[in-house]
Amino acid sequence: MANIGIIDCLFLLAIIQASLMTLTRSNLIPVVFEFSSAFHIVYEWVLHFLALILALNRMLIILDLEFRFCDLLFKILTYLIWISILVLLFFFNKYDMNLVYVYDDNAFALNACSKNREATSTVYDIYYYADLTTISSSFVCYLAVIVAIVAQKLQFRKGIKIEKHEIRVFFQGLVTFLPGAAYWGLNMLAAFKFSSASLAVNIIFSILPRLVPVLNVSGYLILNSYVRESLATCVQRLFCRKSPTVKSISLASGNVNVTSVSVKSTGYTSDNLEIKELKEL
Repeated sequence: MANIGIIDCLFLLAIIQASLMTLTRSNLIPVVFEFSSAFHIVYEWVLHFLALILALNRMLIILDLEFRFCDLLFKILTYLIWISILVLLFFFNKYDMNLVYVYDDNAFALNACSKNREATSTVYDIYYYADLTTISSSFVCYLAVIVAIVAQKLQFRKGIKIEKHEIRVFFQGLVTFLPGAAYWGLNMLAAFKFSSASLAVNIIFSILPRLVPVLNVSGYLILNSYVRESLATCVQRLFCRKSPTVKSISLASGNVNVTSVSVKSTGYTSDNLEIKELKEL
């Protein structure tokens, strides 16, 4: 659930970024545009790398190799994320490129401000093939998991035993992979197929990727009964709080002081709890 939350937060930040830019509609606030451009450079890349890390983790769990290779792979992939970002920034500096958003024809477009068209084309190719590689690698990991499950069912490999919790872990990882893949696929479809389409089609394909995190969380809540019950319990506790009513009565009876505290529930139950505390003087 935490992994899904991290990925959905990245989507949410992207939506907030687009909303801020839509409100300004021009370069009236340079800080907003600089932040939005820098965030766009790295967030999708980190998103797909995170999905790849989770996919590898799920594959290692299913193949009983988690404790042998998991930590090393996590470290290598984390280093690759930062190295790739540094290499990308190096190309920006070398070719004097600055990725900024421009408002043109009622839509925002990522414009590479550089006189070198070959460098601009190279950067776009880097974006495309890097995302395609990470998404394809994640898909291959989940495909390997499916093959392992099928092989176990058909008893080709008796050593592989797929437990119920491992299948649940696999589906949880798949839920973290599909949103990023769907988001990237819809964006590529909109960029290559509908870039010159009507305004209504452009609006639809601009809204669809933004709905991915909402659909993701909704589907996860529908499929996972434990998370659904936990969420219902949290909401119930939030709106059905108990308000204590404290009554203090002091009785001087010899050397004993009696204090009575009554806590009444104002929620869905009508239980009364009485706590009596005796203190010797």
